[in-house]
Amino acid sequence: MLVAASLVFATAAQAQDAIWSSAPTVAGPFMGTFNYNADANWNSGLGPVPTGTATFGARSGPKISISFLGTTMTVGRWTFEPGASSYSFTNFGSLEFNGAGIVIHDGTHHHWWHRQLLL
Repeated sequence: MLVAASLVFATAAQAQDAIWSSAPTVAGPFMGTFNYNADANWNSGLGPVPTGTATFGARSGPKISISFLGTTMTVGRWTFEPGASSYSFTNFGSLEFNGAGIVIHDGTHHHWWHRQLLL
């Protein structure tokens, strides 16, 4: 009698780092904003939405909407590069930082507009 055995190795999911696109294309739910949750708005349009470090620099589309009602979005940190645009975030959900939080490498002002923000 042959007994077949298989081992399943579980590995911890790797955090994904991404850079906000220099020309985001997917509109957010509010006029004039772009959707944080859209893979196409990150890197070269390939995503994915970051779970590790989200980096923001001098870009077009600095008005960003975050919408993920019913779930908690977790990200390690947001990093704003030197010379970053002045970003404005509108948040409709639960956002959690599990790393360095928000890191700003210059004196640029960034604005939060949020509803139901649970930190």
